[in-house]
Amino acid sequence: MRVLVTDGSYSHTLSITRSLGMRGYEVYVLDTKRPSLCGVSRYSKGVFVTPPINEEKSFIDFLIHLLKKTRFDMLIPVGSRSVQIISKNKEIVERYTALEVPDFEKVRSAFNKIFAYALAGKIGIPYPKTVVPENIFEINKISENFHFPVVIKAREDTGSHLIDYVFKPSELEEKYKNFLKRYKVKDLPMVQQYIEGDGYGFFALYQNGRPKRIFMHHRIREFPPGGGASSCAESFFDPVLKNYGMKLLNALQWHGVAMVEFKKGNGDYSLMEINPKFWGSLDLAIASGVDFPYDLCQIGMGEELNYSEDFIKGLRFQWPFSDDFLHTVYRPISVPSYLKDFLSPQVKSNVLISDFKPNIIELKNSLFYLLRNVKRYLSHTYKNFF
Repeated sequence: MRVLVTDGSYSHTLSITRSLGMRGYEVYVLDTKRPSLCGVSRYSKGVFVTPPINEEKSFIDFLIHLLKKTRFDMLIPVGSRSVQIISKNKEIVERYTALEVPDFEKVRSAFNKIFAYALAGKIGIPYPKTVVPENIFEINKISENFHFPVVIKAREDTGSHLIDYVFKPSELEEKYKNFLKRYKVKDLPMVQQYIEGDGYGFFALYQNGRPKRIFMHHRIREFPPGGGASSCAESFFDPVLKNYGMKLLNALQWHGVAMVEFKKGNGDYSLMEINPKFWGSLDLAIASGVDFPYDLCQIGMGEELNYSEDFIKGLRFQWPFSDDFLHTVYRPISVPSYLKDFLSPQVKSNVLISDFKPNIIELKNSLFYLLRNVKRYLSHTYKNFF
């Protein structure tokens, strides 16, 4: 079986590439550059260099041309923009290959946090107090409705982590304006009550509105610290979290993979977002016995799956050369726990001696990230010095 996977620079695309490649699938990846993280994997058969994903017409024209001239049994979009663009062009893509994503309207709705909170409110799922100003002049009035700290967030997932924290009312207006200036979002961002607590995820594969595979994890460490992607996480099971996640995805009559992210504070979960695509901590699910990429391909080949919620509970997984490494740089107090996990044979990681080249690229990318941020900090700090 030949599979084409988008976003070859993502760590969870590497998870998909390795998972399917180990099963004997021919896996090809799309990326905007070489060398590609997934392209150097022994489980990748090749890389196709695409136009930038933000050039939507060029990207989809390239993809359709590739699908016309090269046979692929399945296309798996991974990143936010890829999922949105490909679902928007689902009808034409499905002329040439199998594609298991929902219709574009469902994808667009799921990416919209305001829609997600409205849906959660209707079906009895808690979510943080959230306000979307009608105009920028309302910001100071909004501050009267919150206990600080609060979070400024973009309404929709764009593939970037668009978020800022405000610790006192006097900072809100300035940080809100800086957010607009820096990120240039098309809609005014929302202001949300900060939820103190750990992150939890519900993950699922649906087939025509019915759940077929589920998985859950508890976030141990994350990057950026305080509100980012998992850098170390542990599988677990909670019927309350299962109920919340399934109620949301059932209400959407979902198809394909999805993640529902929560934070747990004051004894109950609060919905953070619906992530209607593959997620960054996919490695943990696969290591725990839930091979979402393989099962998605089975659906693509026409198989009707039976429901299963079986997986290994209490399995810890870390990403030591990428996000967990960066977590320790920004949160040095975590170094002992990082090293303990890294050296423990009970803790799994995405470092494979048999497929080490992608891990070298991960470490190199982490070092480049740090260097770039040091340069940015020095430039900002000393811009008026000389």
